[in-house]
Amino acid sequence: MKKWFIGLLFIGIMVSEAVGSPTLVTHVSPSSSAWVIPYSKYRLSNGLTVVIHEDHSDPMVHVEVMYNVGSAREEVGKSGFAHFFEHMMFQGSKHVPYNAHFRMITEAGGKMNGSASRDRTNYFETVPRNQLETALWLESDRMGFFLDGISQEKFEVQRATVKNEKAQNYDNRPYGRAGEYLYRLHYPSGHPYSWQTIGDVADLDRVTVGDLKSFFVTWYSPNNAVLVIAGDVNTAETIAMVDRYFSEIASGPDVPKQGAWVPTIPDRQYTAYEDVLVEMPQLTVVYATPPRHHPDEPALDCLAMILGTGPNSLLYQALVKPNLAVDVEVYNYTSRLAGEFVITVTPYAGTPLSKIETIINNVLASISRKGISSDDVSRFRAKYEVDTMHRMESIEQKATMMASDELMTGNPGYLAIESNRYLSLTPDQVRMAYDRYITDQGATVLSIYPRNQPQLIAGPAPSPVPSHVETHDHASLQTRNDPNQTRNDPNPIIDRTHRPTPDVAPSPPALPIWETFSAGIPILGITDATSDLITIQCTFRGGDVIATQLGYPAGSAQLLAELMMQDTQKYSLEKFNLELEKLGSSISISAGREEMVLSIRCLKSKLGKTMDLAFQRLRTPALNQTDFDRIKSQTLEGLKQARSNAD
Repeated sequence: MKKWFIGLLFIGIMVSEAVGSPTLVTHVSPSSSAWVIPYSKYRLSNGLTVVIHEDHSDPMVHVEVMYNVGSAREEVGKSGFAHFFEHMMFQGSKHVPYNAHFRMITEAGGKMNGSASRDRTNYFETVPRNQLETALWLESDRMGFFLDGISQEKFEVQRATVKNEKAQNYDNRPYGRAGEYLYRLHYPSGHPYSWQTIGDVADLDRVTVGDLKSFFVTWYSPNNAVLVIAGDVNTAETIAMVDRYFSEIASGPDVPKQGAWVPTIPDRQYTAYEDVLVEMPQLTVVYATPPRHHPDEPALDCLAMILGTGPNSLLYQALVKPNLAVDVEVYNYTSRLAGEFVITVTPYAGTPLSKIETIINNVLASISRKGISSDDVSRFRAKYEVDTMHRMESIEQKATMMASDELMTGNPGYLAIESNRYLSLTPDQVRMAYDRYITDQGATVLSIYPRNQPQLIAGPAPSPVPSHVETHDHASLQTRNDPNQTRNDPNPIIDRTHRPTPDVAPSPPALPIWETFSAGIPILGITDATSDLITIQCTFRGGDVIATQLGYPAGSAQLLAELMMQDTQKYSLEKFNLELEKLGSSISISAGREEMVLSIRCLKSKLGKTMDLAFQRLRTPALNQTDFDRIKSQTLEGLKQARSNAD
């Protein structure tokens, strides 16, 4: 652990807020630390927080507006508003015609989207740098001038769209209703996580245009949003542009804060449902854990890796390796109010889920006996380091991370603190988290069983799942405006009736490509001195189409790729992955239609050892019959399951 993590929060200049717009709040300069993101944070007089990060590696800029509202801000009986509103915000505003947002960004050579979750809703564009003003014009118009763009016709179209999305992605998808059953039982009545972001159809049927306008007035205001601009920009010029487009938008009401609300589950509680779309049953066990940014979050993430990530994980060894289950997934999912430690196992058809539950409990109990090894934690830290550096290579991912951290903590550079916690994690901390949140703790257990096979469920016959239709007096969840109230649009100070005229489009950068040959194989490379990561991709002629043309059965190339990801002649799969995880590296082999691809990612300092392992995987695979039989049976089960999926 490097000592320079201490005191990273004090890098930069702190400026007290003053009257006027904009006001510099924090400036963080470039640092030798890979975990410090340089940025300037401003606040406009209307409360909008603006974060600007200069990254001149490409002539692109990412604009992201993140609102401090998600499904957790909805009221009981009015679920799905946040997600519904995400759809509506793409339907035009006072000065932007219907669907023009998509058309303008696409024609400009950019990409855009939006998303809604429990805790936030975000809208974002990545465009060439000369289109920055267009992106700001579009985002500011729907923040300040959206209400004039609402019509009953647009409203009905999007209501139908959202209901169809729920039917397609939840109700008619294998295992698609798992979240609905889990959340309703896992969280107490009235808890804002007890319903899904998509909402209930009955609530969507009840919503009116007036409800939607009230929701906008309450939550979609500059003082409840963060604007992050990352990329090839000049900070001074950019904040002046932001001031011009956003400062005239009026503030909204003060937003009530939400404190942590972790459910208390004194015992094991069971629920189940029949899914006619599935061939295999599925068991999910959920433990209550603390919210995002809690000091125990790194330890629980590490515990999830130990239990269910990769061939060396305990549940893989107990369930997948002996051919009892097709798949195991374990993760610690954290949100603003609470977290969920989730274990999901999909066994083979006909397997009683009570048997799977017993194996899970035995594996968890083994941690109490054996403890957590320093080697396990070391591998987790290495993985975190490489994964985080990979995220940092993208201006989009950096911007989203900074916006989320600003909303959650008030610090867009929170990565400096978070990385310190993860990279200084110890086995004792993981063991304490295990004892605190898993050992002898209650849990919510969901069984999903195929048609007419209720005998497969775990636990006693499930009790009816609460409907959560009753009201709940929880002040922080209620909107503070009259349903008929609207926020008056400002009189534009600037001419918003015309799209800004972009500057000359930037020329694509000249990539530092070099070329050489080795044993007759052409090798192309790009040198990036700003990154500590190396990515290698080796492409071979092959793939499923080529294999079929050569007379092999369909799917042979895919089976070969998966088999080459198993044992080598020198190492077992477990030993191979153990060596790989120590390096924090990844090596994978995949099959496409006409090619086989070997992909490698590692730190520069670990390249030699990683390439030694890659050579073994590519040139000396064991191709064991036992591994082949297991992969083949898993593939066949997957094909059966795929027949029930409309996609």
